[in-house]
Amino acid sequence: MLEKLKVMSEMAKKTWLLTMLLCIGLITYSAQARNFAGTKWTEIKRYMSPPPVMPGPIGIKPGSDPLATVVITADDGQLTWYENLYPKLQKYRLPCTHFIITQKVGGYGYMNWEQIDDVRKWGCDIEAHTRTHRDLDDKLSDIELESEIKGSGDDLKAHFAGNFPDGFAAPEGNYNKRALKEMLKVGYKWHVRGWGGENGEINDMSDGVRNPFELVRFNAEDNHSAKDICEAVKKAEGKPQLLIFMYHFGAKRDNPPKLPFKTMREIRAKVAPELHVFADVFEEAMACIARERDDGRIRLSSISEALAFYTKLATEKRLAQRQEEDEPQLADEPMVRQAQPEPKVASLPPERTTRTSAPMPVQTVFGSPILRTEHAQAVPKNKSPGREALPSVKKMKLVSQARAQALLPAHAPVSPKERRGTSKRVTSAETLW
Repeated sequence: MLEKLKVMSEMAKKTWLLTMLLCIGLITYSAQARNFAGTKWTEIKRYMSPPPVMPGPIGIKPGSDPLATVVITADDGQLTWYENLYPKLQKYRLPCTHFIITQKVGGYGYMNWEQIDDVRKWGCDIEAHTRTHRDLDDKLSDIELESEIKGSGDDLKAHFAGNFPDGFAAPEGNYNKRALKEMLKVGYKWHVRGWGGENGEINDMSDGVRNPFELVRFNAEDNHSAKDICEAVKKAEGKPQLLIFMYHFGAKRDNPPKLPFKTMREIRAKVAPELHVFADVFEEAMACIARERDDGRIRLSSISEALAFYTKLATEKRLAQRQEEDEPQLADEPMVRQAQPEPKVASLPPERTTRTSAPMPVQTVFGSPILRTEHAQAVPKNKSPGREALPSVKKMKLVSQARAQALLPAHAPVSPKERRGTSKRVTSAETLW
């Protein structure tokens, strides 16, 4: 009996020892176990039961032409985004733009190249996010800065066997002017911040794309609820504004509790501080965005497509303004061509052009002039004087001797002989006219 107890105790000791070793091994290799569960097991499930082919994204309602554009972006290439958030985008058919850390692809917690290819083939853009996620500040040398900025673009170009990527996102939004110059130098066409700018978290495109290397983003994770996201979208409707949402991680809750708090900041503080957004909160926000798109109030696209749209819109606006400015000149031009020049008129003698101001004498009576003020008429510039402009014989008869006497000086005596001469002269004047 004692021997049996001794054997059982020895077996219990061995079992206890093996259990302890097993627990230590599990704790020691928990990271590797999580990595296997997160990546390898996902690959096995996809191989055993491939997911159904999802229809591609829809950017705009057919027949609509909204001004506001919404872009959904994600940084780092996190595996939790692919597993928990990406299916929601496919469900509501929303396009996206993802910024990848190229040298962390396939590592713990990150998507592999196969998953990235899946996201790209479905309809999302893949852009650069450095190679190792280092801050682009003055601590980096020129070689290191070029490796982080240009190297990540070269990695994507080599993998996709295509062109150099269009866009870049600085890690944590930390960059300086030297980094921006390097982006422009190596061939990037635009860059997005990790925070809002001076005009808030919405890019105003009323005058086109002002600076494509200073695009601001709306941090849609821990500081805002789904209601906040929906209100931001409705605020941009009807205006030429570019609203870019930013996400990173994602977590899934099978039975999301009805918590009294709303914002993700409070959720992180009470439930899971290491996660950025839950899938149910993300789905509620995406459902609101999809409704606004289906109603024709907003459009969804990648950042490259949005910049091209607003550049074209600004160009058409400037052309329309130029046409409005040129329309009066174009309308007057045919009239000027059809107008005939006025005929040239020979200049009249000075005495005829000034008859109204200084009347010329017609006849003299005893050395005193008989003025023709009543009969003086202005001669038109474009018409030479004729018979109709001269006084008739009938009118000349009105110039009587009494009129002539009134025009004579008061001190001049008049003799009968002079009177007879006056009548004869008047008669002779009548015969002349």
